[in-house]
Amino acid sequence: MGSSLKDTGISIDLYKVNGVTSGFIKDDIPYIGLQGESYGIIKEFGTLLPDSDVADLSAFITGFNFSITYKADSDENSVICSMGKYNGTELITGYEIRNNKVICRVGSQDEAIVDLPANQLLTIDLNVSKETNTNIWYFSIFINGVCSAPIRVTDYDWKFGFPMTLGCRNNNGTLTDYSNVKIYDVKIYTSDLPDVAIVQNYISATE
Repeated sequence: MGSSLKDTGISIDLYKVNGVTSGFIKDDIPYIGLQGESYGIIKEFGTLLPDSDVADLSAFITGFNFSITYKADSDENSVICSMGKYNGTELITGYEIRNNKVICRVGSQDEAIVDLPANQLLTIDLNVSKETNTNIWYFSIFINGVCSAPIRVTDYDWKFGFPMTLGCRNNNGTLTDYSNVKIYDVKIYTSDLPDVAIVQNYISATE
C-alpha cells in the first residue's frame, strides 16, 4: 500500500495496518498512524543513498535533506524511523530516531547523538551538505528548526544503502522496537537546505 503525506509526493509502503487506527488517517490534520507491529518503508532511500562500496556521488553532489514531523506515545527506546547497518541493536552506520534520542553515525568517522523530549510533536531534519571543491561533507541534525553540532566527514561510508523504515528498527529485515506514532509530514530533498528553509518547513509542517 503506497501513501504520501500532504504534497510531498513521497511513496510510503505501509504494512500490517488496519485503516482505522493505523494506516493513512484522514483526520483534521492527515497523518500516518503506526502502532502494534505496523510499519512503513520509504524505498527511495535504497536508491538515493547507495551503499559504501559504490563510489558514484553524482546523485548527491550537493547533499540531501530528510525531514519528518511526528508525535509518538511510546517507551523511550522505541524507534520512530531507522536506516543503516546494525550489530544487534547497536547502530554501526546510519540514522535512527528513537523516542528519546536521534542518532547519526557515519561508520568510524564520527557520530551525533541528540536527546529528545519524549512524546512531543517534533520536526527532525537530517541535513547533509558538501563543502565546495572538496570531499568534505557535513551532517547536521535539526530539532524543530534548531541546528545541533554538525559532523565533518571525509569518507564515503555515509552512503547507507538501505530503505528508511518508519515505526520500528530494521536490522537487515529483522524488525524490532516498534513505536506508537503519528507521522504528519515527511520530506526528502536531493540537495541540502539552507537554515531558513529548514525553519520554514518546520513552521509549515506544524501549522
